[in-house]
Amino acid sequence: MSPASAPLVPSELAAARSQADSYHRSGAMTLLGLAAFWGVAAALYQWAGPVTGQIALLLGSVAAHPVAWLVLRLAGGHAFLPRTNPLNGLYYATTLLPIIGVIGAGGLAHARPDAFFASAMLGLASASVITSWLYERPGYLVLAAVQVALPVLAWFFAAGTLPWFGLLGIVLLVVAGGLFLRLSEARAESTAHAGDQAMSDAAGTEGADVADARGAGADGTDLDGTGATGATRASGTGTGTGTGTEASEAPSRPSGVGQHDAAAHNTPRPRRREREQFFDQSDTEES
Repeated sequence: MSPASAPLVPSELAAARSQADSYHRSGAMTLLGLAAFWGVAAALYQWAGPVTGQIALLLGSVAAHPVAWLVLRLAGGHAFLPRTNPLNGLYYATTLLPIIGVIGAGGLAHARPDAFFASAMLGLASASVITSWLYERPGYLVLAAVQVALPVLAWFFAAGTLPWFGLLGIVLLVVAGGLFLRLSEARAESTAHAGDQAMSDAAGTEGADVADARGAGADGTDLDGTGATGATRASGTGTGTGTGTEASEAPSRPSGVGQHDAAAHNTPRPRRREREQFFDQSDTEES
């Protein structure tokens, strides 16, 4: 089995999702980009004609993700997931769903032009469902539920509100984009704080180990836990395996060194010996 097709363990999957969420700011830039293009398309749909508005929304849905990548790069972040991330393909597949939704809405608009934006919102809902799992954001499920419920309610109970779904879509995208951007920043701050706390705990543990080691050295206790002190080793009463041998391991003088030093000290030096002989001779002559 190749590494690409090997099943992911839970820790690897969690790391891949966390990386995707961090790189793309929880998809907030894409939502804000879609909101801008929806605004342009809604304006053109109203004043330049339905076909112009449909083409504008299709092109905007295609350009929304590249624009989001550009903004992320300009902000000093990452635009693309690394190839080693196993969710890379799923992310690119998610970017196609709004485009497919707009194409389907354009076909439906031939029968009912006022339902174009409501139909296009269903494409956004399908992308939100997958994005919820991709970024591990349950809030996207709430957004998807709203994006499905509003068109359905409008079709069956409030057909007069369908022409306003262009504006309604802009409001939803702006609110959701701002919310997920704030949540992404909060998660980044929490992750950074957790990393700093882990480093601080590791430094504290290392400092405690060093202090214990110094304390053990000051008490004369072996770091290997035998409990034998330097004094007991010198006396041969330590509990180590070398009982009674530590004292013998102390450096000793070669044989005869002490006696030679004593004899050299007691032996008169040549000049002293001559002086003594001179004074003895003088005493003999006087006597």
